[in-house]
Amino acid sequence: MTFVDLLHLTKKFDNGFVAVDDFSLSIRDGEVLVLVGPSGCEKSTVLQMLAGLEKPTSGDVLFNGENVVDVDSQHRDIGMVFQSYALYPHMTVRENLGFGLVLHHVDKHEIARRVNEIAELLDITPILDRKPKQLSGKLIQIGTPKELYDNPANSFVAGFLGSPARNLFDGVLMRDETGSPLLRFGSNRITFESGDLGGEPRLIAAIESGELVQVGIRPEHIEDNRIACASQQKVMSVSVQLVEQLGSEVVAHFVPSTSDKLIASFDARSAVVEGETMDAAITTSRLHFFDKATGISLRSTGLPGLSRVKSTSDVPISAISLLTGV
Repeated sequence: MTFVDLLHLTKKFDNGFVAVDDFSLSIRDGEVLVLVGPSGCEKSTVLQMLAGLEKPTSGDVLFNGENVVDVDSQHRDIGMVFQSYALYPHMTVRENLGFGLVLHHVDKHEIARRVNEIAELLDITPILDRKPKQLSGKLIQIGTPKELYDNPANSFVAGFLGSPARNLFDGVLMRDETGSPLLRFGSNRITFESGDLGGEPRLIAAIESGELVQVGIRPEHIEDNRIACASQQKVMSVSVQLVEQLGSEVVAHFVPSTSDKLIASFDARSAVVEGETMDAAITTSRLHFFDKATGISLRSTGLPGLSRVKSTSDVPISAISLLTGV
């Protein structure tokens, strides 16, 4: 456990430019701290001095009260994760994962144990002996950004695009007592409007068999029912656990009477508060359904799948978005 103190740090480069001027900051154990600022305001320079990748012109860096300014980065027991992944291209995945432990002279058997443990946790055991250039994976879907956003070919594409990411949760497609199709998840029952399913044969088959499927809906397609304006929306009861006020929107985290946690991007006018039980509105035509076992979309109409093109040259370069999976 480490307490970090940056005391009067100054960084002046050889050309005379003062990047950091008398900067002080204390970080307590367990605290999560975010440095926010525009490009060029020297956030990275501060972090590099903290990690030992840059030496301050003056000032001190204290770990638990000990000044580590003159301690090399490899001996500070601190790591940095870069925005763009940084892997050693000549090493395998296994070697990249274990490299930090090698620098700390950990026993090779212990390194192997830890690498195998984390690989199993991340479900990457089959690729441990590949090198970074061999990790490109396979092409999943080709299309414009809007096509991939609106009509994902599978649950990977659905969850990959968008921020916050699309909600994915389990539900059962079935018919109600009157024979109308509905979606059941937890204690919620969502019926469909005429035309929502579009006569999709795989969706109809799932409904007839009462199939457990994976359901997807984007956070921006869930509204606070108190201010929702669409007439064809359905309502689900949710328990709000966390609210993020972002100015232009309100991001709400909640549980809709099931074990799956969902996220919604409400209009900034929403008065949602943490701890309340409220009604959230969804438009059923915005729901996507995926095979629980394979992740393949149960909708086929309009999907920009690989069968549409023989090669990427068949689509204008400006309109291509490629998604790959390991």
